Amino acid sequence: MERALARADAAPSPARAKALAWAGLLARAQGDHGRAAALEEKSLVVARATGDARAIADALHSLGQVVVSQGDYGRAAALYEEALALYRGLGGSLAAFALVNLGVATAQRGEAERAGELLETGLAEHRARGNTWGVGFALRALGDLARTRGDHAEAIARFRGCLVAWNERGYPRGIAYGLIGLAAVAADGGQPERAARLLGAADVLRERFGCALWATERAAHEAAVGAARAALGEAAFAAAWEEGRALPFTDARADVMALAASTLEPPPPVPGDASSFGLTARELDVLRLLVEGHSDRQIGEALFIGAHRADSRRQPLRQAGRQHPR
Repeated sequence: MERALARADAAPSPARAKALAWAGLLARAQGDHGRAAALEEKSLVVARATGDARAIADALHSLGQVVVSQGDYGRAAALYEEALALYRGLGGSLAAFALVNLGVATAQRGEAERAGELLETGLAEHRARGNTWGVGFALRALGDLARTRGDHAEAIARFRGCLVAWNERGYPRGIAYGLIGLAAVAADGGQPERAARLLGAADVLRERFGCALWATERAAHEAAVGAARAALGEAAFAAAWEEGRALPFTDARADVMALAASTLEPPPPVPGDASSFGLTARELDVLRLLVEGHSDRQIGEALFIGAHRADSRRQPLRQAGRQHPR
């Protein structure tokens, strides 16, 4: 991108503004926030010089993402507000992304109620358009917000939802962050070994795809690592972390979903057959169905039907007054 920009006509144009913005986002993804900010600032200058509303909105939105990564949530919110107003005038799906990002910045400023309203609105707009990519981002942010409120059940539901969306899209960076969010919830809820395993699985994805942690992600990651390490001790923490890292990449997305399904549930007993990877029978069913290519809805229906049939078989025994575990 930078070589192309150096060779191209330097006159302001929407195309140049877009190229600068994407170069900045790539630098941000690599964790080079200083370079990212410089490129995004240039993008905004070029976009304003063109007077093109879409170019200006895109440049504002991209700069906001870099500013969030640097932890300047006040400026980020102002950039997103301006971008949102322009996107609303232009129509299309980008307003929903600006809404979600504005919600993230607002949450980090301590305005939880308004942040929740913005995120829910953004989520609804993404769902109405069938945009699973955007749904994943909104659910991830709502998971963060629920965790900060101490609502573990809500946080787990939101992070599971974002994992489903990004599993369908094959987005490893999103899967890694969903794992980090679940790890933080697990650590908060007294499941340090599970938290360390989730962190280890996320670590592999981050290394493989060069995923830098941004400001909000760093906070969740550091909280999970600190709590799990303090609860387990260094040796046990390292062992659980390595267990998570040992998941074969080809099975990573399926294992991610199975691990997410077990978060904050009592750890299953270690089976004699090592081929089950320490998962419960129900988790193995989830894993098998995912590997076979079934969607989340199909998996839910299959598991529900199986449970319903088992429940029907037990019903006469219940009527006879016998007790059976569910």
